[in-house]
Amino acid sequence: LFPKGSGSPGSPIRIGAYGSGAKPKLAGAGQVADVVRLADQEHWEIADLDISNKGDTAATRRGVHITRTDSGTGTYYRLRGLDVHDVNGNQTKKDDDASAGIFFEVLGQTT
Repeated sequence: LFPKGSGSPGSPIRIGAYGSGAKPKLAGAGQVADVVRLADQEHWEIADLDISNKGDTAATRRGVHITRTDSGTGTYYRLRGLDVHDVNGNQTKKDDDASAGIFFEVLGQTT
C-alpha cells in the first residue's frame, strides 16, 4: 500500500478499519519490501490494521516504512492500534536497507 498525497493541519488522511469485526489484514507475504509506505508525505493517521510481511528467505522487509528525503521536517504521523507481526527480514543491515516492523527514516543532504 503506497498511497499518495498529504493531509493538512486539522485534516489528516486516515487509513484504517471501518466498522466492527476483525482488523483488515495487509499481508506482504515477503513479496514486497514495504507493506505500507509513506514517502515525503505528512498529516497521516494509520490505525487498526493487521500488518505482516513474512517471506521464505532473508531480504529487506518492513511492515510500515515512513521516509523523508531532502524535504524538511515532516509533521503529524499517528500510528495506533496496529498489529505488526511476522516481519522477517535481513537482520544484518542497520542503515537505509534495514528491516523492521515500523521504520521511520530521514535521508538526503538538506533539511
